[in-house]
This record gives sequence, structure tokens and C-alpha cells, in this order.
Amino acid sequence: MLAAEENRLFDIGKITRPHGLKGDVKVIPTTDFPERFANMTSVIIETPTGRRARYTVEKVQYQRGFVIMHFEGVNDVDAAEKLRNALLLVTQDELVPLPAGHYYLFELIGLDVVTQEGNRLGKLTDIFRTGANDVYVVKPDENDRHDYLLPAI
Repeated sequence: MLAAEENRLFDIGKITRPHGLKGDVKVIPTTDFPERFANMTSVIIETPTGRRARYTVEKVQYQRGFVIMHFEGVNDVDAAEKLRNALLLVTQDELVPLPAGHYYLFELIGLDVVTQEGNRLGKLTDIFRTGANDVYVVKPDENDRHDYLLPAI
């Protein structure tokens, strides 16, 4: 089942280190919805070596902006240490549903970009997250070597 899920995966957190001696791990959420962890039954973990596997979530706690998680089969500090710096991934179907009028950034890729006057600039090909504001990369057409970089403000 995991092979089919690997087509479109999205990271929602990163394991920083073991937490305690019983296999718990400390996670930095990378999602806008950290409350999602409380309702998760499983998650795909990708280790820094690129190995992916689905783990059953047994326990979730919140602690000072971090999430403390325990996974089935990870029962001691040595097993938890093997997950250090691993990413927590979910499939597109497991993303938090957004309210009407809201969207995920990946849903914008491939859309036509048009000025307020109705002039087509090209297709949105990438989005850079700069911190202050996102920057949209727009490719005018396949033959044009120059992209537009548009601040999303």
C-alpha cells in the first residue's frame, strides 16, 4: 500500500530527537495545523537515508510548541534514535481540509497567471517561501528562458 501513497507526500513535521527512555520522539511541526497530530492514527516516516515506512501513532502530547509522539514498535531510546531527523509525511488525502476560498500552495502550480487588465503572463511553475512573503515563479511559455518572479503581496 505504501508504494501507491508515495506519489504525492507532504511533510507535516520533523523528528528532532528521542524524548525520554521509552521510545517517544520530539517533533517540530511544519504544518499550519499542529492540532492535526492529536487525531492521527498513522503517519509515513522518511528517515534521512530515504527509507519510508508507515507507523501507527500510539500517543501524542503537546509541549512548548513541540509534539511528543510515540509510535508502535518504537519502544526504547535506541529505536527512537534511529528516527532522528526523519520527516513525518502524509498523503494528499490525509491533508487537513481547508475552508471554501482557501487553498494549499501546491494547488496553485500550473495555473495561468493573468494581470488585472487580463493579459496572460504565463503559468505558475514554482513558489519560493521567503518568510516575509511568498514569491511566485511564472514561466511565460516553453520557449522563453526568462521567468517572472512575482511577490505574493
